[in-house]
Amino acid sequence: MSRKRRETAVITDLGSSRTAEIRERERRYVITMLFRALCFIAATVLFHGAARWFAIAVAIMLPWLAVVLANAPKKRASQHAAYEPKAPRETPGLGPAREPRVIDPD
Repeated sequence: MSRKRRETAVITDLGSSRTAEIRERERRYVITMLFRALCFIAATVLFHGAARWFAIAVAIMLPWLAVVLANAPKKRASQHAAYEPKAPRETPGLGPAREPRVIDPD
């Protein structure tokens, strides 16, 4: 019987919980929509001419961009190395070993 061998999962490679991911996506979306509202306000109150039309164009494209950016997967780089034990340290202060003494029976 042949079984496929699974790779060991490292706990730090696991993503955040589903609710935390949704909360983060919603936060990114709300921030983008707030910027959109600022573009509309600036287009009506502050800007004139080409700047006004640019702010309106940005505000029109932002809903699409907000959804794309909010749903973009978070990049995770796994930087785990295999465990390598440290080399044993030399004990300072010990001199060279003595010759072993063999005792012969009488």
